[in-house]
Amino acid sequence: VYRRANHPYFDPTPSDVVATPASPGFTDRNIVGEPAQRYTYLVTAVDATGTESAPSNRVGAFEFALTPAAAPGERAYNLIALNLEVPGVTDADSLAAYVGPGAYMIVRYEALTQEITWRLPGLAGVNFAVTVGDATFLSLDERAPDVVWLVGGVPSIGAVRYKLTAGEPTGACAYNMLSVPLHRGDLIDADAM
Repeated sequence: VYRRANHPYFDPTPSDVVATPASPGFTDRNIVGEPAQRYTYLVTAVDATGTESAPSNRVGAFEFALTPAAAPGERAYNLIALNLEVPGVTDADSLAAYVGPGAYMIVRYEALTQEITWRLPGLAGVNFAVTVGDATFLSLDERAPDVVWLVGGVPSIGAVRYKLTAGEPTGACAYNMLSVPLHRGDLIDADAM
């Protein structure tokens, strides 16, 4: 099992080995509580002669710090990037269920229409699709966790693409919400973007 922080498309080296289990299955208990780190894993198999297989698909474990509401009846907005292919997270309701209790509302800004789409999970609003690369607001109440782990497949380079909405010829601006694709580690600040 290979692991590297903050380099989702790494080529594995011996220094990246974190475990050599004799049977399938591995739980990495050494990464909890590090929201600044984004971990990517690869797995290979080694036969009795020492021949190593090609690496598996890439799996990421990304921790996002959340800020729940301070008191009952209040809400706190948190912006997260859904930059992994999280199994079962396909729409606003399933994202709310993944985050857990306290996910009061899921909100997305629609660049094409320049409007906000919202969902009170299971109750009202549009249960909009959620896909890898989306930047989504979570409106959290006081029961929400202070961290959410996104665990899922690392998208292939070029799989996350955006169609940007341009401003009007009259000079009005258009807003676009997006997350930086994982392979664009060079986009580290607003000027680079």
